[in-house]
Amino acid sequence: MNSLIGNPLDQVLVWSLNLLIQVGCIAALASLVSLMLRRSPARRYCLLCSSLFLICVSPLLSAVIQSTGMNIFSISLIQNTPASTKVSTQPAASSPHLLSQKAPESFVQQQPDHRAQPEEKQNAGSDKASSSSPMTAPGRMKKSETAAVTITRAPTVAGRLLHSVVLPLLILWSCISLFLLIRLAVKWYRLTLLLESTKVNTDENLAQLFQQTWRSLKVPQNRTIPDLVFSDRISGPFAAGIWSPKVVLPETLLQQVCAEQMRGILIHELAHIARRDQFVVLLQTFMDALFWAHPLVRLLNRQLAEAREEVCDNYVLTVTDAPSYSRTLLTMAQILNSPRAIPGTVGLFTSRWKLEQRIIGLLDEQRCRITRLNKRTLVLLTLMSAGIASMAAFGTLSMVVAENTTGNAQVKQPDQATGSGSSTKQVVADEKAKTDDAENNHFVYTGRIVDSQGHPIAGAKVDVDNSQYHSKHRQSNISFPVHKQLTETLTNADGTFRLEFDDAWTRVMRASTVRKANFYYRQNPGTLIIASAPGYATEWITTTDADPDVPLKITLSKSAAPIRGRLVDLEGRGLAGITVSVEGICSAEEGAVDRWLHDLPTLHQQGLLPPEKMNMKSGSYRASIGKYPGASMVSANTPGFPTSVQTDQAGRFQITNIGADRLLILKTEGPQMATERIAVVAREMQPVQARPIGYGGPLNGTHYGATFTHVTEPGLVVEGTLQDRETGIPISARLMVRQWARGSMREIELPNPHTDSKGKYRFEQLPYSGTLRLYVIPDVDQPYFASDYSLPKPSGLKPVSFNIKLRRGVMFHGTLTDKQTGKPIPNASFDYFPLLTNKNAASYKRYQDNSTSLEPMRHRFISAEDGSFSLVGIPGAGIIGVRVQKGDYLSGIGLEKLTHLFDKERLQTHDDCFTKLYQVVKLVTVPTGESEVQVDLQADRGESLRFEVVGPDEKPLTNYTINHHRFPGTAGEPATVNGFHPQRTRTIYFRHLQKQLGRAVTIYGVPDDRNIRKVKLEPLGSVKGQLLTAEGKPDIDAPISIHREAVPGTEALPNFESVLVMSQKNCDAEGNFLFHDLMVGAEFTLRANQWKGRRFYPLPGQIKIKPGQKIDLGAITVPDKK
Repeated sequence: MNSLIGNPLDQVLVWSLNLLIQVGCIAALASLVSLMLRRSPARRYCLLCSSLFLICVSPLLSAVIQSTGMNIFSISLIQNTPASTKVSTQPAASSPHLLSQKAPESFVQQQPDHRAQPEEKQNAGSDKASSSSPMTAPGRMKKSETAAVTITRAPTVAGRLLHSVVLPLLILWSCISLFLLIRLAVKWYRLTLLLESTKVNTDENLAQLFQQTWRSLKVPQNRTIPDLVFSDRISGPFAAGIWSPKVVLPETLLQQVCAEQMRGILIHELAHIARRDQFVVLLQTFMDALFWAHPLVRLLNRQLAEAREEVCDNYVLTVTDAPSYSRTLLTMAQILNSPRAIPGTVGLFTSRWKLEQRIIGLLDEQRCRITRLNKRTLVLLTLMSAGIASMAAFGTLSMVVAENTTGNAQVKQPDQATGSGSSTKQVVADEKAKTDDAENNHFVYTGRIVDSQGHPIAGAKVDVDNSQYHSKHRQSNISFPVHKQLTETLTNADGTFRLEFDDAWTRVMRASTVRKANFYYRQNPGTLIIASAPGYATEWITTTDADPDVPLKITLSKSAAPIRGRLVDLEGRGLAGITVSVEGICSAEEGAVDRWLHDLPTLHQQGLLPPEKMNMKSGSYRASIGKYPGASMVSANTPGFPTSVQTDQAGRFQITNIGADRLLILKTEGPQMATERIAVVAREMQPVQARPIGYGGPLNGTHYGATFTHVTEPGLVVEGTLQDRETGIPISARLMVRQWARGSMREIELPNPHTDSKGKYRFEQLPYSGTLRLYVIPDVDQPYFASDYSLPKPSGLKPVSFNIKLRRGVMFHGTLTDKQTGKPIPNASFDYFPLLTNKNAASYKRYQDNSTSLEPMRHRFISAEDGSFSLVGIPGAGIIGVRVQKGDYLSGIGLEKLTHLFDKERLQTHDDCFTKLYQVVKLVTVPTGESEVQVDLQADRGESLRFEVVGPDEKPLTNYTINHHRFPGTAGEPATVNGFHPQRTRTIYFRHLQKQLGRAVTIYGVPDDRNIRKVKLEPLGSVKGQLLTAEGKPDIDAPISIHREAVPGTEALPNFESVLVMSQKNCDAEGNFLFHDLMVGAEFTLRANQWKGRRFYPLPGQIKIKPGQKIDLGAITVPDKK
């Protein structure tokens, strides 16, 4: 037994080595196995949790294995030095316990000798004789000499190292672990104080959403719903608490995210609580403190945290699509200020994980999105965990006693232990190499801030801010800016500064060869370097334009005259207490504003800019003629710029620190007035009429000078109820209001866009001008169609009462699965089209007019993670269309049974049911009186082919897209593409965004050979030209679009693909147009849009591009639009 060898201290030291080796083996094996499960978060998390449990029990396991000696490796800590002597002994009969006596510093061990010596034989015979004869007297007994070895214990080299090196390190390790445990306890105590200081939620709508979300997770009914609380001491949401769990939200979160994003956040946090992740987090933090210096344990904990977040992300993906949730994560990343997680909590960003890697995982088409494991998988993972434990258990050390004759072996034993340590170091080195090879987001910018005379400005503030616009809802056009401050500094006495920060946006944009888009209002500013100083106008530059290898020189000019405005009512009385917010600031190149103001009268004379009260030219949002000549912009609440002010008693306000000739978009809001946006140019001038800056800006073309008076519009109140037509039951729905005025449209922000529990709604501060249209979008579980209504014109200043009653439809319930595998298909969208012969359609407002709609349900109905879906329809015959955005499924499955309904490329239905738009099409007939119908559908992947994608140099590529879906494989790894059919033609579009390469590959049928096909991407091309009117003049600002046509198939092999609108824009002042990103192998056509009596005018000729070709079509004359 090993327990008899060495003193207890040696045993403890060897046990500590065994523990570190065993823990390292478990962590390394688990990490390697988890790589094979990287696309299955639930299975990966279960395996890593099992490994964490094994690490927790490894101290006991190591002690048991060490005590039994069942080890593959051994280590010599002591050495036996033999000294042969002749020891006089009495016969065994007279002295039976002699060999058991030992001295304090040595012990006697009898050496076995199997050689038959004559003397031994004689002694044996004598013993036999004496045993049969009477005992002789002691004085006559003959003494015998026995060969014995006296062995002295001496420490080996490994033993000396164990005491001189391992022992101090173990003491140091233990002290630091104790310190970390104490610090951890302090942090847990602070978390307890934080939870005690939180405020209980009082928002009824949020509470209702919270309860619905908890129930949707299908948690056992015996579990109590967690508490929802708010705190002003955090910047990101998290879940905490083991016995009394809570979901903690920042106090300002409700104003920073929309309802759809809030729902995703709550699902994520409640999923942590429902899965009891707090217990695992507690175990992780304890193991982190004990094994603080073990790199493999830290790696395992990091992978475990990532897998836990992925599993909870999967819960969110059951109710929303990956792109929408990715935008939610980007929004939260901008909001989050604290880079460190609070111990004992779990949440969206409590794991140290690169956001872009997380989003790539969300968008991965091959990601497994299950949230719960079946029994078969659990058994398999249990066996894998047992295998990991077995391999780790027998890889430890045991102590042996080394003999002097095996000195060489004594030298080798420590080397074996060192070899095991080298193996562990190699794993750590490999992990570090992977980290070093990762893309570097770190940037350093230097520069100098000077005034217009070139003198340095000391103490100027330099901020680095990333700002993006995020949508509030996938069915809404309203977006809001989100800022993330990356760093800030002050300039030195000589005006110099140094900035150091990490930013993925800067890396991606600087590495990309994609051309910078033309300026438009409310474009994402990206990452900006902002310089500001008292008395000077703030300046900015994007990190895309600023080269980190070249020192920057930023010149600050003296502040222009302040913006002095006054807000009055219709009677000219000043409005006090009105909030004026800066929503955006646009800058122009030097001299551009002078040219703009000079050209405005001419544009009016030419009819390109009609008077204010007349309709703007069609396509005005994309048009550029007559717009403020913006070059770049910053959004609301950007550091260094004014945010908001309030009017005084006379209705006056002042905004300072604005650069000359810049355009301000101001938002005015207050009681008894409509919320408006106005445009102000920072120069002294009279108001001018120009084209509005763009969507999200003012509808009015008036541009004020630096000093102005604006007559506000009184606020309109609209209220009413939303009920079922027959029963009067309140309907839960989301509402939108859009305003049409002067040929333009905008969506109005509503503070509470949802009906209450009684179906009531009330909107204030709506504008009187223009036409208001109310959109009603019932919740997905409500059996009613979305509808829209023109609100009645108000009578004076009285509120408008508008009650709505909807006719109940039929709810379809079912499951969408893969025909080949039987697996559910999530995130598919569903549309419903009643046949033209269905007389029941006339009873529903949705089908009472002659209007048509493409994708009429507007992605309202989406399949869940388990493939389940709901869809609203009507009694009688109708078509269910299913769009599967991912997976390359065949189009038009089911059309072979509907040939009698064909009308060219569409079916004979209300709305536009195009045959090439849907992957699955099914005719359903609902008997009168039915309220719910079960419909199960299957999508067909068809046949698959494999492609190897290379560049012009024949080198393999990665990070390219296939049909607009990213393929994140490794270079040289073939990409598998589904969706091929023996009787169809299909075109696959490969593109590498950053390298500006692409190619379209057309496959006719399914080839007999299934070899890997090599696809060589080539440089993208472009096409340009000029549109002329019938009179030969430039068609100024004419709208034009480029379309990617479906490659024609044959009669036997038709092509089921539809035409794709690649880009739409307006010609410039000379009628010129330019389109980029055209790939080899595709076919394109150009269309002049917005023609009277027809949707477009097809420009002659079909465009086919050669590698890198730049086609110039020259001047193209189009006929008169009239």
